Amino acid sequence: MLPTLPIEALVAGAMVFARLTGMLMVMPGFAGLPRIARMMAAVPLTLVMYPSVAGLALPTDLPLLIWGMMVETALGLAMGALVAFFLATMSVAGDAISANIGLNLAQQLDPLTRSSGNTIGTLANFFGVGMFIVTDTHLRCIEVLGASFKSLPPGTFLAPSVAAPVLADAAGTALRTGAELAGPVVLFSFLIHLAISVLGRMAPNLNLFFSVGISANMTGGLTVLMLAFPTMLLAFLPQLDTLVLRLAQLVGMGG
Repeated sequence: MLPTLPIEALVAGAMVFARLTGMLMVMPGFAGLPRIARMMAAVPLTLVMYPSVAGLALPTDLPLLIWGMMVETALGLAMGALVAFFLATMSVAGDAISANIGLNLAQQLDPLTRSSGNTIGTLANFFGVGMFIVTDTHLRCIEVLGASFKSLPPGTFLAPSVAAPVLADAAGTALRTGAELAGPVVLFSFLIHLAISVLGRMAPNLNLFFSVGISANMTGGLTVLMLAFPTMLLAFLPQLDTLVLRLAQLVGMGG
């Protein structure tokens, strides 16, 4: 006869599973995986994190249990959204570069987000998520989620007055840092357009923008991007540490 688990253990496991699943649904690196793969990743993590909630007083009535799981899923979604905002930095930089050098019309399917995007933005997103994985930042984020059960026990609401500023700051940081990373290529594109405009005023009949400007802008922009890309990745690295700090702040584990 198979052993039966007490209802308290099943409820605790369901709460942990709901918070984990919410985070994995939107966290880059996992969000693009099939649902079954995310579920398979959440099950062993639930078993690991279960001791964090064992012994806590949890609701056993079905309506309260469903409500508690909805709250946990929403909290997990907020944590995953914060991670996605920070990792959008590279995608923002790539989109800005594409728009300035004339490659924003070239669309490519991004399997990480399951959406279409320009080629440079998709490539930059790949590198951003790759650095997120190879630096084990995804494990640090999951570790923060595991520790969050102490600061935010299952069924506890995430205060909007705390969550809104942190999420807004993350979105603003991604936009600002993405613009800064795209700076060298954007500046080069501006100088090319300025030079073409000056030459066009001097010789208006040559139509330099269409005969020379587009090719010079695209070729030079890609060259500058190739030279600056390693530095862009190094400048992106501190964002990953900031991400973990902001995630801890979101769940009440940091100032």
